[in-house]
Amino acid sequence: MLKNLLYIHCLFLLLTTCKTVDVQQGTPFTTTQNLALGNIGLDRNLLLERRYTSTAIPNYGNPIKLSFVVESFSKSSFKAFTEAHALQSQTIEIHYVDSLKTKPKFVSFKIADRVALIKELNSKENNGVKDYLELNPTAGIITDISMALKAEDLDLVLNSDAIYLVSHGLKTLGLQLNNNNSPTQTIGFNQGIVFGYDISYCCWQEDNRHQLHIVDLVEHSNACPISTYRKANRAKTNDDYFKF
Repeated sequence: MLKNLLYIHCLFLLLTTCKTVDVQQGTPFTTTQNLALGNIGLDRNLLLERRYTSTAIPNYGNPIKLSFVVESFSKSSFKAFTEAHALQSQTIEIHYVDSLKTKPKFVSFKIADRVALIKELNSKENNGVKDYLELNPTAGIITDISMALKAEDLDLVLNSDAIYLVSHGLKTLGLQLNNNNSPTQTIGFNQGIVFGYDISYCCWQEDNRHQLHIVDLVEHSNACPISTYRKANRAKTNDDYFKF
């Protein structure tokens, strides 16, 4: 009986980790969903797949600076792309041959200006989103994605001076490309095939007016900085404790 239980436990661990391999750099979770940077939701590790459920889309009143890395497909990242491509609507043709020295490319985008992101989450325009995050400590925000783009869109990215996350239409997020300090193009996340992502979680602190604020973001099981908390109610309770 004990051996059977151990076997089942090991099988469960194998199945639940098969979808969390490192796509390349910085995006440890693979996905078949067309996710977007800046989206808020719940990340669940199910028996046969990892599933991210979007629950809120903040209103980003100001562009948020991104960093990006153009990478060559490997066997594992191309497999993740192929699985995502089968379930996403965008048609992007990518031919990968392992024996060829020159491999096709994809892009990993990451939130570079986290201070600006935190400021937006604390803004009045996002009071509802902030209230939701306060009550749901397991909700996270997508801060890193890997995606394949059409050749012409990839060229636009490569030739941009800077790239920003922006609110693009009604409850839609996109990539704003800038040249010479001016916007030139906006690419929606649905114009590409997203196959990798990473999420961050809020760290809370109470100010001297007893108001809770998001003050930092951390990945996965990383601990929040000292005197800040993943659970908003802990930040409030802790500060109230020392007031007595």
